[in-house]
Amino acid sequence: MLYAIINLIYILQALDTSYINESCMLLWQGYQHILTDEFARYGIGMKDKTVASLASNSVVNFAVFLLLLIFTNGILASDKPFAPTELDGAVIVSAEEVVNMILNNKQLTIIDSRKRTEYVKGHIEGAINLLNTEMKPDDLESLVPDKSNALLFYCNGIRCLRSSNAISESIKWGYTNIYWFRGGWSEWTEKKLPVIVE
Repeated sequence: MLYAIINLIYILQALDTSYINESCMLLWQGYQHILTDEFARYGIGMKDKTVASLASNSVVNFAVFLLLLIFTNGILASDKPFAPTELDGAVIVSAEEVVNMILNNKQLTIIDSRKRTEYVKGHIEGAINLLNTEMKPDDLESLVPDKSNALLFYCNGIRCLRSSNAISESIKWGYTNIYWFRGGWSEWTEKKLPVIVE
C-alpha cells in the first residue's frame, strides 16, 4: 500500500496540482474534526502546527490525506472496541422491544447519545439528542426529573461506546430505570424501522 502511495505522489508531481491543492484543502477541513475525534479516543492529539505543515504542499497534503483516510477508516475502525455485552444497572433491549416500549410507555424518555450531525440525518422518533461527552446531571434532570422513570439510551451500535458511557454516568447520578438499546442506530436501520430526519 505504501508503494502505491509513493507511485501516486510521483504521478501527482507530474500533473498540475493547483486544483489538487484546493480540493485537498476542502477535504482536509471537512475531515479534520473527524480525525480529531478519532485520535482523541486513542489519546493522540492533533496540533495546529501539524495541520499547517500538511497544508503547505499540495502533493504531500493529498498523499497524507489518503494515508489518514486509510488509517482512520481502516485500522482505527477495525480496532474500535465493542460495547460491553452487559451493563450493571441497565436492561438491554432489542429494536422490537424499543418499539414496544415507545407504544406502551408514555413516560419513556429516549436519549440519542450521538453527535448532532448524526442525529439530524436520522433518529428514532421522540429521541432527544444529548451527546455523552456533553451530558451533565442538570441536563438529564431537566428532561427526567423523576429518576425512577424509564430512560432509554442508544448510539450507533455495538462498536459505539457513547450510550454505554452515558448510562454509566446516569447510574452514578441516581437513575434507576435504565434501558440500553445496545444495537443502536445500526440495528434500527437494518430492520428498516421508522426514521425521523431533521
